[in-house]
Amino acid sequence: DFSQKKYGVSIIVAIHQPRFEVATLFDHLLLLTANPGRMVYNGPLREAPSYWSGAGFPVPDCMTPTDYFLDLVTPDIAESQADFFVDYYKAQVKFNVDCLVQHELSKERTTALEMLEVRRQNLLAFGHLPPVQNSVYGVRFHKQLWKVFSRQLLLNLRDQQGVLTELIVAVVKAFLVGMAYIGIGHRGGYSQAGFFFMLLMTCALDGIKVMPKSIQERTIMKLETSAALYSDWAYIISFSAINSSVSFAGNTIFVVLIFLLSALDWRAYPALFAWTSLVYVAMDSLYMMVAAIAKDSTKAQMILVPFMTLCLVYNGFTASRASVPHYVAWTLDVSPVARAMEELVLAVQRATDNQDLETVVQLFGYQQQTAAAIGVIVGWVVIFRTAQIICLKTLNNVQR
Repeated sequence: DFSQKKYGVSIIVAIHQPRFEVATLFDHLLLLTANPGRMVYNGPLREAPSYWSGAGFPVPDCMTPTDYFLDLVTPDIAESQADFFVDYYKAQVKFNVDCLVQHELSKERTTALEMLEVRRQNLLAFGHLPPVQNSVYGVRFHKQLWKVFSRQLLLNLRDQQGVLTELIVAVVKAFLVGMAYIGIGHRGGYSQAGFFFMLLMTCALDGIKVMPKSIQERTIMKLETSAALYSDWAYIISFSAINSSVSFAGNTIFVVLIFLLSALDWRAYPALFAWTSLVYVAMDSLYMMVAAIAKDSTKAQMILVPFMTLCLVYNGFTASRASVPHYVAWTLDVSPVARAMEELVLAVQRATDNQDLETVVQLFGYQQQTAAAIGVIVGWVVIFRTAQIICLKTLNNVQR
């Protein structure tokens, strides 16, 4: 009564086997029986004893009313009269309740937005308030984005070990891999092509390490968005921007260091950096899509298998246009690694006028199709990022 008079709201409570002292605090009782949920009483709590008496089951003096009510309507116990009370309710009460519901529904009432606006107008006397919005969210999208982005950034900055580890791993990986290719720029064209292939494959595989973290954070995001704390888009933009930037920085450090160890002509660097970065971005899009689909890391690895087979087998080096049957040549056309391998060798050969690489071009049947190669990589990014967004919004939702 106090809450309804002061705030104009009704409080609904679902409660099981309440003590009589607790039950008397309620104004209205809606009692259900099981198998399945069926109505046995719907009315004022104070009138329940007389209702039971009218049905032929007065409350004994030695029992509390609530315990007696529950004993009579609980199925599968000896004194249960659940079916009787269901039928009694239908015969005595249900018609009147249905009529009352229809009557109340036909009334024109104040909407939730109108009630909020009235409340806002009353509070404006104490200072400015933003206008009421017809939205499940408490604030506008730009504020959601700023709050989520700030939190993601703060968590990454606090986790100095995580960010630092990313960069240290890139440096260590560059030196470990680079030791095998020190001075490769002074060797033959085939050896250099093998170096390009290794570099592209390393960049293509680098993004896999982010998948477990993405799956873990997705679970947290689903819990928060299910409570309408913020929009899915606020998380998608924030997570993608921050994590992609950190990962891309690590990949850039790796490529620069390994290029220095290779002693290649600096004229080859722009093409090398461009194509390794494009492959990294394309494959990262794939990994993020899989992380949005899979329930856990094990399932993510299973989903990745066909995509990784396409990229790892049909790579433009161990399997090239000159070696694969003509009916599977299309796999090289859609593989970002194969496309980048072709364009990288051709670009370096043109930039440095390396005749040894010209022999490699002829040996592997490389064809210059720069626009098509960029189109394939951009296609991977667009398709998989779009799929990532759709899957994040529709799959693995939290049931409340």
